[in-house]
Amino acid sequence: MSKSLLKYNKLHIIPTPLYNNIHTYYCGVFQKNKHELTEVDETPFKTAIQDYFPLIVQNMNKRGNWEFIDTNDAIHRQHLDFVWTNAIQIDMHASVHSRIMLDSIDHYISNKKAFYNKFKGHDFIPLYVSLNKHITLTQQEKMNGMFVGKSVIVKPDKGARGSNILILPEYNFEKVKEYVETIPFSEWTVSEVTMPKLCNDYIVSNRIYFLVVKENNKTVNGYYYSEFMNYIPYCRYTGDMTDKYQFITNYYMPTDGEDNDVDEEDYVRNRFISHAKWMDMFTDGEQKCIYEKLDEIFAKITCVMRDDILCSNDNKKVNDKMGFHVYGADILIDNNLNIKVLEINGAPTINDETVLYHVDGRMDDFQLMDDVLELTVDKIFKPLNVKTTVNKFRKVYSGEISRGCEILYYIPNSICVSYPFIYKALKKRMYMKRTKNIYDNIDLFYGAREKYVENDTSLNYYDELLNYKSSEIMTNAKIINKVQGLTYFLANKGRIYERLKKHVYDYILFHPVSQIFFYDNNTNKTKGVMEDFMLENRRISKWIVKPVHGSRGAGIRIFDMGDGERRYVVDDVIDHMHKYSIDGVDMVGKVVSKTNGKERDKIEKVKYNYWIISQYLDRPYLMNNKKCNIRFYVLLTINGKLPTYENLTNYDPKSDVMNIYVLNDCIVYFSILDYNSTVVPDEFVGLDDNMIDKMRNLTNLEIINDIHKVLPNINVGGLKSKSTCMLNELLKDNDRLLNQIRKQGINIIKKTLESIKYELRPLNRFADGYKGCFNLLAYDTMLDYKENLWFIEVNRGPDMKALELNLGEKMCVDIFDEIFRVCVDRYYVDGIDCDRLKYFSKVQLGYNVVELDR
Repeated sequence: MSKSLLKYNKLHIIPTPLYNNIHTYYCGVFQKNKHELTEVDETPFKTAIQDYFPLIVQNMNKRGNWEFIDTNDAIHRQHLDFVWTNAIQIDMHASVHSRIMLDSIDHYISNKKAFYNKFKGHDFIPLYVSLNKHITLTQQEKMNGMFVGKSVIVKPDKGARGSNILILPEYNFEKVKEYVETIPFSEWTVSEVTMPKLCNDYIVSNRIYFLVVKENNKTVNGYYYSEFMNYIPYCRYTGDMTDKYQFITNYYMPTDGEDNDVDEEDYVRNRFISHAKWMDMFTDGEQKCIYEKLDEIFAKITCVMRDDILCSNDNKKVNDKMGFHVYGADILIDNNLNIKVLEINGAPTINDETVLYHVDGRMDDFQLMDDVLELTVDKIFKPLNVKTTVNKFRKVYSGEISRGCEILYYIPNSICVSYPFIYKALKKRMYMKRTKNIYDNIDLFYGAREKYVENDTSLNYYDELLNYKSSEIMTNAKIINKVQGLTYFLANKGRIYERLKKHVYDYILFHPVSQIFFYDNNTNKTKGVMEDFMLENRRISKWIVKPVHGSRGAGIRIFDMGDGERRYVVDDVIDHMHKYSIDGVDMVGKVVSKTNGKERDKIEKVKYNYWIISQYLDRPYLMNNKKCNIRFYVLLTINGKLPTYENLTNYDPKSDVMNIYVLNDCIVYFSILDYNSTVVPDEFVGLDDNMIDKMRNLTNLEIINDIHKVLPNINVGGLKSKSTCMLNELLKDNDRLLNQIRKQGINIIKKTLESIKYELRPLNRFADGYKGCFNLLAYDTMLDYKENLWFIEVNRGPDMKALELNLGEKMCVDIFDEIFRVCVDRYYVDGIDCDRLKYFSKVQLGYNVVELDR
């Protein structure tokens, strides 16, 4: 038995035991700890599908030929007939499962804002405007032109139970603005109020159950339930739409003044009007008109969904398979029979409470579930006992899927949300199809860097491979965007410096004088080595100290030797290292919610023990009076298998096995303040001297986020926009310098990769059908006053928002289209010309197996 069925089974419905079972089914909910399943009582994110389980069991018992299996059996079986669960690992082994996904950034059916945006312009969508806390002038003008003289409702996109909404009988921009800025939600929707037809002086909203079924990865059918669940507010409507108790149907009446303390039985018994009573308000002709309009609405929605529907069992090799999903559509119908769909819920309320409280006239959810199973499970597995009730679902759509591909790619939603242009470039490849099942047999796995190396690894060179091989995901991916060794050697500030010293004779021409330190709280030992190092390089007046494994500017500090004694500067450096090595630092990153695709902050404590101290280049080449960092985007590819000693007799070292592609333009990151100026603009008054110093000397955009914490009214987007530009545009009138920078950059890129190329391996080289791998990198460099380019560091998983900010989404799509042509299409598209490049220039990296003794 599953935990959820035991805990939430109020009617004590248990599976009928069968000694000669014909079919097996399972219901259960889980949370995922990394890639391990842990069974829980109720679903994370409060979707409450565990309430469905008693209804499912009761109806499966009626069929007479189904056996419920326990959780352990469900997890380890390679085949199940039917499951209702939130676990992809179980869904993928089932012939029939109850959860569909969409090939989209947001699930545009159950995400309110995405739903409105997807179907905007259709009559069933209310007039609306999407907002966040920083309302733009364009949004203000749009609302003023759309809503003046109309009633509006302002809702947070993540609100629930009718709370935190504002209703204005007449639109007023200042009131909307004040409310949105005051209430702690970031995303909002403002829409025109639809006044529904009253029933016995009550406002009525209709919940309509919408069923979408995908059969055999070929056909999609759409249905909706012809009996509606009709909700009413707590009080009759007297004309005051600002009173939530008489206007909002899903606003719960608290029993003791607290919104979360609700008399559930009272709500079930009294907050509805029966379907028959509601329908009696309309003539036969009006009822027919309502159903015809609903037919069109749900047919349209199903048609739009058709080619985007993904199921975890799409690639299961069985003759008959199915995925389905039950949604709950909330609609309003006015006196003129106009219908507005307010939202569609992906996990609508379906439970046993009507039967539990013996409520007459309320829709029977047991009957609803029986009808769902008849249209899904029964079509593949014929029940032993014949069903006697009439199915109340209306079929409104049936269509063939137009895209049946077996070549699969996987890309997580975190990338799709952050960089939609990558996802759009992949969608252009019509010979490929996206899967959201990470356990599928995937051709291309385009993951974020954390997908390849877990946080609990030490970033040891072999940890990447061991982590990859021990995980159940992506192990069969024929192509991945990860090269083993880049994290350990190239993206490590200390290790790449050691490799350059060993293998590149002229590294000193482009890498600042540096020293690696391991700080383990042994102050005296560290202090002696550091004093000797600084004494040996006494001509250097400034040093920059960085954690080797740092990112986003954390732990970076500049130390000026000045006129003081060297030992005091060393003491300050050690104090700085001690702070970050022992106490650590809070790193704020972004994670994407699995339920709605929205970003949220994730804070983790990071401690640093490895440090690099480098010569600070205090005479930089200034552009617009500001210090700047020049970022080169570099694509490294490994095509096919690397040569071994077995290939000595027939291997050509000039072959196309390892290549470098350098983007023809670079991003320039500027410091926020002028380098040599002591003037602090008024907008930054209130920042301490340390922050002001960073704003003159550092170019990392993370500084802007730090400023925002102190000055919350600062325009973060505008400041980031001013802090970046494209190099080609900046130096469009200086071809000499532009060409010189590019020539030096390519030299740095090639020499650093030459120094580590024999440590690089395709991480997926053991996969069945292996083809190749690639990695997009970002080289950060700096130009000095003599126009010499210096190598700073390499980012193995670069942020690309600045690229989109400067080039626009369309060009970024084109850039990644070229990346995928070089790295993916070459294996699947006949006659593809991988050397036909527009945005990148190719730099071949020789690979000679006899040079392994280097």
